[in-house]
Amino acid sequence: MNEEKYICRCEEVTEAEIRQAIQAGARSVIEIKRWTRAGMGICQGRSCRRLVERILAEELNLKPEEVEVSSFRPPVRPVSIQAMEIKEDLMDFGRLMVAMATPLKENLELDIQRAVALAKRLVGEGVDGLVLSGTTGESPTLSRQEKIDLIVEVKKAVKVPVIGNAGTNDTKASIQYALDAEAAGADGLLLVAPYYNKPDQGMLYDHFAAIANAVKIPSMLYNVPGRTAITIRPETIVKLSKDVPRICMVKDAAGVLDDTTVVIRDAAPGFKVYTGEDALTLPTLAIGGYGVVSVAGHVVAPIMKKMIEAHLAGKVAEAASLHVQLQAINRALFLQPNPVPVKMALKLLGFDVGPLRPPLKDASAEVTAALSKALADLGLMQ
Repeated sequence: MNEEKYICRCEEVTEAEIRQAIQAGARSVIEIKRWTRAGMGICQGRSCRRLVERILAEELNLKPEEVEVSSFRPPVRPVSIQAMEIKEDLMDFGRLMVAMATPLKENLELDIQRAVALAKRLVGEGVDGLVLSGTTGESPTLSRQEKIDLIVEVKKAVKVPVIGNAGTNDTKASIQYALDAEAAGADGLLLVAPYYNKPDQGMLYDHFAAIANAVKIPSMLYNVPGRTAITIRPETIVKLSKDVPRICMVKDAAGVLDDTTVVIRDAAPGFKVYTGEDALTLPTLAIGGYGVVSVAGHVVAPIMKKMIEAHLAGKVAEAASLHVQLQAINRALFLQPNPVPVKMALKLLGFDVGPLRPPLKDASAEVTAALSKALADLGLMQ
């Protein structure tokens, strides 16, 4: 016996220490693990478990197969060096992001020039970052090439971070869209919960981890159960934030502030929580959220920016007053399915971004009237 020989190199446990534990009453691998920490290192016992079992058999005069073993828990999956970079080194996407509408020509073809103009308009009004080809961008009816073209041209036109939507209900396809977005120059990805096929939480974890680990740019989870019929539970978001460093943000459009609070409290350091509900921008900031991925920012970005800055400066009454002022437009923008009202709102303000692809159609007369009144009350109508 070499009493100074290391049996567990991860925790620097010697053969003598293990034999002493057995002599003191340890009768199984798990008891030795608790006594000496042998098997609790980075390899989780893969290197030392058999040696510990052999020493137990010798000391207790047992056959090897009679030794009570512990459960074997290997690392779940390998982690790349790039994935181990700390979140604080990732890009700051800003407090006010806009999920940008996709301009279309009258023949329903993509209008790239108008998209570039819209992006410049939004940035000029104080928007910190843009999300392309999301729900507001009519992603269900955009082709793969159209999504790539939007990223390439908008990224060339503006100096703010650009997030490309890569999420679908097909993991393999989502990985391809993620690679497309990265190659096109996107600064980050939007990953919506898979819709229609309704995977459980473990399946969601694997889906998001696979996409995020396929690229080097950050990912934003998108929790929008009203559209996907499935919720990314807070515990799943928290686990992903800790296990997959590239997943460093969430767009929370579930509207459940209690769940949002859990994520803010428990997620990995540096993980940023954005609301996807314009009406919950100030409440989300008040509980520790970081910002908003907005629809209303298409038409009221300066007011939203002022509200956010007032909150951050501790001007509670001013922020609350601006929040109240925005209530009517926030409501009007969701009287019909998004992006139907926001395209009409932009048209009312003199910045027409064209029609919608079917099955979506132009806003109804009632919604148009509500939008007109809300914009006029804010002094925005000419």
